[in-house]
Amino acid sequence: MKLLITALCSLLLCTPTLAQQVVVVGTDLEPKSTRLDSVSLSDPGLLRLRISSDPITPLNDKQYAAKLVDGQSLVGTLLGAGQDGESIRLAFGYEQRTVVLPLDELLSFARVGHSLPGDASDDTMLLATGETLVGFVDAISEKSIGFVVGDADDPIQIPMGRVRGFSIANKPEAIKMKKGLARVLLRGGSMLYLRDANIKRATDQAPAALEGTFILEPQTAPITLPLNHVQLIEPLSEQYALQALTETEMTTIAGGEVFGVAMPPTTTQDDSIRLHAPVTVGFDLPIGAERLAFTVAMDLDDSIPESRRAMAGCDLVVYDGKEVVAKHTLTPDGPAKRLNVPLTGGGLRIALKPGVNGPVLDRVIITQAELLVSE
Repeated sequence: MKLLITALCSLLLCTPTLAQQVVVVGTDLEPKSTRLDSVSLSDPGLLRLRISSDPITPLNDKQYAAKLVDGQSLVGTLLGAGQDGESIRLAFGYEQRTVVLPLDELLSFARVGHSLPGDASDDTMLLATGETLVGFVDAISEKSIGFVVGDADDPIQIPMGRVRGFSIANKPEAIKMKKGLARVLLRGGSMLYLRDANIKRATDQAPAALEGTFILEPQTAPITLPLNHVQLIEPLSEQYALQALTETEMTTIAGGEVFGVAMPPTTTQDDSIRLHAPVTVGFDLPIGAERLAFTVAMDLDDSIPESRRAMAGCDLVVYDGKEVVAKHTLTPDGPAKRLNVPLTGGGLRIALKPGVNGPVLDRVIITQAELLVSE
């Protein structure tokens, strides 16, 4: 009985109501907590609505992630091949909605947790052995994938059980018609576009939900997503866009070496940037970048003895052209700091300068770095 009560309480706690607290981000890039019932997805100043901060968790490690040329990403269960031999059938989301994905609309299709090298001129296939084949996908059947390796004339049939994923040499194509469109990230990992998205109030018969039209050209269909399956919603503005700083090209202008050992700046899959002083990095920003916001903190793990941690400490300086627009001193036990600065197009540089003890453990991590881009 105790376990049943606990399970019911957990279910109730994770079922959003319109009175719950959510986090919204507008053109000032400052996250603000508010009530869900005070938010309108049609508000032109709303760029993001975060409903849940829980980690993105696929249902299981046997699921596949399909990345599409239009930027959508669907995580789900492989059902098999399409009847035409040039598409795959996938059931995505907690509702296991079935979609047909033509090869012409795919960038990659791979088991969750596996990455593909990708090549602009060739398809690639990742096998269960870890081997990567280069060539092109010829056809897909229920039991195998026909793959032409290199310059061979005929495809070889590779059993589905031996395939961990493949990429297709299609070019990404950004969504053009943004009016009325919202980018929706689900807690299972899928990212999809909905047109005319609207939050529906909870009733006695059904929990609060997100409604809209699912866009998967040439397919469109009404869709209803329980709100507790939704991580965040980003109404796409025709005037502004949010862009991760890690999507821009980063170059090392100076530094990147400590006591003769190379310690270059790095980016991670979760869009974090790691730096070690002394270093200065520059970013090739898109036209229209108006504002930058990010969180910075020391990057020290718990295994470092307290006596050594005390040696760490550095200064982070943000430049817009020649002008210093932000400066922050980081200490080993100091809290993370959120910085938010305007940009004028003069060129973005971030410098990390050693503290009084020199470049000893002067490692920092930059997270949640986003640009506001005027379109």
